[in-house]
Amino acid sequence: MSVVVLVTTLDVLFTGPLTRWDRSSMLLPGTLEVDPGFWHVFWRTIVWAGQFWLVGGLAGIAGCLAAWRIRRWWPALVTGVWIVVINIILLAIKKWLQRPAPHAGYDALWVPGKLSYPSGHAAMSASCLVMVVVLVTLGRSDSLRRKALWWAYGISAAASVATVVLGYHWPTDTITGYALGLLFGWGGQSAITWSAGRFGMGALESGSGDPGINLRAQPL
Repeated sequence: MSVVVLVTTLDVLFTGPLTRWDRSSMLLPGTLEVDPGFWHVFWRTIVWAGQFWLVGGLAGIAGCLAAWRIRRWWPALVTGVWIVVINIILLAIKKWLQRPAPHAGYDALWVPGKLSYPSGHAAMSASCLVMVVVLVTLGRSDSLRRKALWWAYGISAAASVATVVLGYHWPTDTITGYALGLLFGWGGQSAITWSAGRFGMGALESGSGDPGINLRAQPL
């Protein structure tokens, strides 16, 4: 995913083939549009999976619930710090490139006040849904986590597509945002895994939490 982020960013910086595809798909006559009605409502609903206050809030709640379940402070703290860090990184990239969204009617870089690249909806959806799965399945089986992660990948991918269909973002905005989101989510998973090894699993280890869980047999 880091390669995807690098390639798309270089393409946007140097107006490569992907950026030209952006313009042909979003600005020329006959480009993708959603007619009012069922499909507009459908994609407007799907795109909510990228609303930061919604998925970010879910990640924060999941961190607090995980902390309460294992009677340890670190899941809530790690999740809170993680949310702050990924938003700082995302905002820094947006402010660096300052790209206008398609509804501006043109494509450019370094336009004051414009923050289209990368897509925050795509990044937040992918990262926060992955983090929610990691926190909810904390101390549970690897197979359950893998199955749940595929749902997170699919829902966040659909939310990313919705941002393009609705004209909120260029395709490259969304591709980069989704790739960044997965990197953020996997980074959060690594932070949770490290913290579990460093600070322990509390109630689950003592047997006072979920019954029948053996962390040694089912490592994170």
